[in-house]
Amino acid sequence: MAAASWPASRSDAGLLRRLARFGDPGGLPVAIERPDGCLVDLLLEAGHPVVPVKPNAIKTWREGEVLPGAKSDAGDAAVIAGYLRLRAHRLRAAAPYSDETRAPRTVVRTRGDLAGIRVAATNQLSALLDAHWPGARAVFADVESPVSLEFLSRYPTPAAAAHPGEKRMAAFCVKHGYSGRRTAAQLLARLRAAPAGTGLEALTEALRDAVLAAVAVLMALTASVKSLDQAVPRRGHHLRRQQPPRQPPGREDLRRRPGGRQGPPPRRPDTGPRLDPGHLALLARRSPLRPRPARRRPGAPRHPASRLNAPAA
Repeated sequence: MAAASWPASRSDAGLLRRLARFGDPGGLPVAIERPDGCLVDLLLEAGHPVVPVKPNAIKTWREGEVLPGAKSDAGDAAVIAGYLRLRAHRLRAAAPYSDETRAPRTVVRTRGDLAGIRVAATNQLSALLDAHWPGARAVFADVESPVSLEFLSRYPTPAAAAHPGEKRMAAFCVKHGYSGRRTAAQLLARLRAAPAGTGLEALTEALRDAVLAAVAVLMALTASVKSLDQAVPRRGHHLRRQQPPRQPPGREDLRRRPGGRQGPPPRRPDTGPRLDPGHLALLARRSPLRPRPARRRPGAPRHPASRLNAPAA
């Protein structure tokens, strides 16, 4: 039976007051499927043991121990509470994170979210170009690369890219630092070999606005991800193990070694007791080792006594 139930939000300041009515926070563990966020930080700071549980384990537990019925948030909370009550001896509470650990965690998770948004924006731009201008996607290998975005910013429609020649394309590549292995003539050949894009005037204006908007979003996301990439080492420097730099051996170390030679010291001789081969055979439950008979040369007698009885040539 549940003592009490209420909906809890991540910003509910009265959550701790409600939990305080049930006793000491240290003796009131809380089970949760996702052990992160503001709610988990609030519970850990108050002294409640937060026990993370796996969603797959809760699903298996529900199928085997709980009667079938309609699912609800209150029912799921009761299932997780029962799982914690019966299997608390097998679960481990999460340790509270320090401020030095929470800072890089925030940066890394934000960077991951922005990277996922950038992938979605790249797919959206690729679909837009495939539908209305396939040549712009075929010029460069990656549509989200900086040089490709600069190309789309300058030539957002097929009509805008109809006049540039080889010299102008070469100057464009030099200006934006194109490091590919394709010449300006090859890039123009890719552009001309692709299917023709939209040629209608009204649709061309709409395509121009859509391409420029998508390119602006991708540029902003790329700059944000790059900025967070530079911030991660600054925030997570304390997580790396501090190891002193390895110095080359000095003169004093060389004098201590026999012969004054560089390299690791010689291995000490093994002075421990050794087992007899027969004892090893007994431990392995095999017959004792026997000397291997010598190989007989072709034409030689099988036994030494046959040499004496052999007729003289």
